[in-house]
Amino acid sequence: MNALRRTLAHLTLRIVIALIPSVFLMGCSGSNSSVPAAVPPAIKSLSPGSVTAGVASFTLTVNGTGFVSGSSVQWNGSSRPTTFTSATQITAAITAADVAAPGTAQVSVVNPDAQKSASVSFTISSAPPPLPTVTSLSPSGTVAGSADFTLTVTGTGYRTGSQIDWNGSRIAATTVVSATQLTAPIPASFIATAGTVPVAAVNTDTGDRSSALSFTINPAPARPTLSSLSPATATAGGTTFALTVNGSGFLPGAAVAWAGSARTTTFITATQLTATIPATDIAAAGNFAVDVVQGSGRSTNQLNFTVTAAPPTVTSLSPSTIAAGSAGFNLTVTGTGFTAAASVAWNGTSLTTVFVSPTQLRATVPAANIATAQTANIDIVQSGVRSSNQQTFTVTPATPTITGLSPSSVTLNAASFTMTVNGTGFTSNSVVQWGGSALVTHVQSSTVLTADIPATNLTTTGTFQITVANPPAEGGTSTSLSFTVSPQATGKMVQLVSTNYLSGGSANNVSYSQTVSQDGRYVGFASAATDIVANDIDGENSGFLRDTCVGPTASAGCTPGTIMVSKPGVFTTGSGVGSIVMVSNSGRYVGFDSAYQYKVDVYDTCLGAATGCTSGISEVQEPFPGISSSYSYATGLSSRLSPEGRYALYPVVYTDTDNTGTTALVVKDTCFGAPSGCTPTVRRVATGKGTTPPKQPFQSDISAGGRYVLFRAYLTAVDPSRASDGTVLHIWMQDTCAGAPAGCAESYTLIDVRADGTPSEGNQANDSIADKEPSFSRDGRYVVFSTTDKHMIAGRTINNGSQVYLRDTCVGASAGCTPSTILISEWPDMATSASRAYIGWRSVSEHGRYVAFMHQGDQPGNFYAAHIFVRDTCIGAPAGCTPSTSMATNDPAGINAATNKDYRDPAISVDGHYVVFNTPVGITNGGQVFLALTGY
Repeated sequence: MNALRRTLAHLTLRIVIALIPSVFLMGCSGSNSSVPAAVPPAIKSLSPGSVTAGVASFTLTVNGTGFVSGSSVQWNGSSRPTTFTSATQITAAITAADVAAPGTAQVSVVNPDAQKSASVSFTISSAPPPLPTVTSLSPSGTVAGSADFTLTVTGTGYRTGSQIDWNGSRIAATTVVSATQLTAPIPASFIATAGTVPVAAVNTDTGDRSSALSFTINPAPARPTLSSLSPATATAGGTTFALTVNGSGFLPGAAVAWAGSARTTTFITATQLTATIPATDIAAAGNFAVDVVQGSGRSTNQLNFTVTAAPPTVTSLSPSTIAAGSAGFNLTVTGTGFTAAASVAWNGTSLTTVFVSPTQLRATVPAANIATAQTANIDIVQSGVRSSNQQTFTVTPATPTITGLSPSSVTLNAASFTMTVNGTGFTSNSVVQWGGSALVTHVQSSTVLTADIPATNLTTTGTFQITVANPPAEGGTSTSLSFTVSPQATGKMVQLVSTNYLSGGSANNVSYSQTVSQDGRYVGFASAATDIVANDIDGENSGFLRDTCVGPTASAGCTPGTIMVSKPGVFTTGSGVGSIVMVSNSGRYVGFDSAYQYKVDVYDTCLGAATGCTSGISEVQEPFPGISSSYSYATGLSSRLSPEGRYALYPVVYTDTDNTGTTALVVKDTCFGAPSGCTPTVRRVATGKGTTPPKQPFQSDISAGGRYVLFRAYLTAVDPSRASDGTVLHIWMQDTCAGAPAGCAESYTLIDVRADGTPSEGNQANDSIADKEPSFSRDGRYVVFSTTDKHMIAGRTINNGSQVYLRDTCVGASAGCTPSTILISEWPDMATSASRAYIGWRSVSEHGRYVAFMHQGDQPGNFYAAHIFVRDTCIGAPAGCTPSTSMATNDPAGINAATNKDYRDPAISVDGHYVVFNTPVGITNGGQVFLALTGY
């Protein structure tokens, strides 16, 4: 080959020498010959012929012909610094910017004479992708038998699709984190056996594979052992800290476990680990187990880490003091180091506590803790640890307070009584004071005292201050409440009822048997006088009705006047009106007996009736159904009319089967005032519980609606199951069930029972008018009666004559009502033997609040006389009512001209505002009927 090259060189040289003369001769020819044109440059090759985009600056060698000094290499039409080497070779400096991007550049040569070569393409090819490399593995090893884990591979040259190669197998689940990091899950099956595994990175698009690093799978080591912890204790509520665990057999990947749960762990050496323990792990006191989890096993032992409770501190209490006897309250405790386990302690005993914040607790202090004055120590108990200090809470002696007095008032000259004082802060040394003076006091509790009020304190009207005094060390003296001794309610006589129709003075003969309408306006009475109305010619007892013009229904300009309601001029000698003239509530109906005529008459006055009503008398007596023997109506029947005037109660005398005279009580529904279609009916009542009716029942009263009947009879005659007490007449109430709802059962109730539930003695003292004429309130619930029995009231023995009582039968009352009896005739002279009290007929108001009675006692001049009084029982009254008594027979206007006053047989209006009564026959101006205000 070299010989061939040398032969060609010699041949070329000879050809060139042979041509020189010809050329020279041509140049020396005549003047008409021209100079040959210059040869244009031509490119035969480039070196290098191509580069990779992004290389550094380089020198480009251009081979060709026609190059001259000054020839310039152009790159894409732009000149580049060029060096002339020979006519066949030049070089140019190509910058890195010229080849920064892949593509094709056009290279040409331009000579100084502007001749330019044809362009030759220069290829700038794309840079090949880098090869992947692996510089580290994390972790770089594990223990055989460990659980799945994630392997992190760090290196270079990673791109989309790169995968980790594990022992020659690509892991498809590889995640390309960045160009320098890959991750892949390594299942436990890959590390089940100890050994060394090559790990590489593969770029799947080119198939390029890095060199491998070794991943070490260590044989499963022996279980690690713990020897100590540092620190081994902490204070509850502390901050996050680093726990050092000392021991042996630790491997990379080992984790410290706190109470069974792994914590972030750093491997230090085979004998030491550190773990981050968060503040939440030591929020509360306790002992916590620490061990190490390594591979699939745990350390051979555990060590206890103790979290001790930080002793809290108490800085303040709110409130810090309270009066003894106050209600329970919330105590706010401020301090430091409180946890949810904290509780406030009162003298060492925990209270119900609410955790508010690490610096505040709220505790409930019960009233029992502050019932008495004291100094209490307050501290905190928290997970068995007490606070580092205590605060003092002061319970000051409570100033006693009075919240109520019962009663809070009485009337002048009332009897001694026991007053109940309600309040707070009372002690065993409390004393009730009346205007600053101590009373005999009985301590019932810290909230109730009772005090004995002597009658001497009640002889002057006025307002008296009641206080409770404790010793100074127990709170001192309370503020006061007022107790009122008020003037006695005072009634007064307002009108003479039995008047001469001409003069207005007293009628000319005896008047009696008075009753009064609901509001006091109408008064019914009997009289033997002949001057009460004009043309009274019969000279016998007649029945009258007087419009007194008092009460709310009387119009302005009303003039009092009287009408006769019995038939004048038809009575024979000795005949006349019987014992009681009964006025209905409205005054429309007036009932009375026609003595010796054996009749029960009702006069319809037509007061308040519809147009077309005709006034007149109806005879209502009628025998009871089923009577087969002879019968009659007794002389002086003493019939009764119900409050609305519809029902009549009267006796029928008939011959019994043993041929003895027997009295039957009969109720007739007259249908007076009833809706149209009512048919009068008659029924026998007071037949008792046995098979044989009582022989001699005495009628007494009938309630509104006719359902309840009051009568007197022997004990066993009504109830054969009772033990006989002889000939004592007792008061019975019968529920006849008339008009009652379905299911009502007829019953009999004994009214005059002692406090111990046994029957009273009735009138064993043979008082001439005791136990006479008991009567109902309008609804039948309350019964007023008199008796000489001394044992009617629990805890009292009344060692004198007849007294008046009111019995609550609980008829119509709500569930839970217990029948009971109260004394009505309370009076300052009750302790004297001269004091006696009696009743008239219908002497109790509606609902039992007001009761009229006659009280008899010593009068000036040793005249044994009686006055009419009215008792306010406060039954159904608003709170604060105090029972009191007024005298209705005060006579400031001198309506009764008699010097010595003596009054009998009171009857009270339903509303309790008016009472009527009469003066007895045999005294000056006796036998007259009067109307009085009750004072209520």
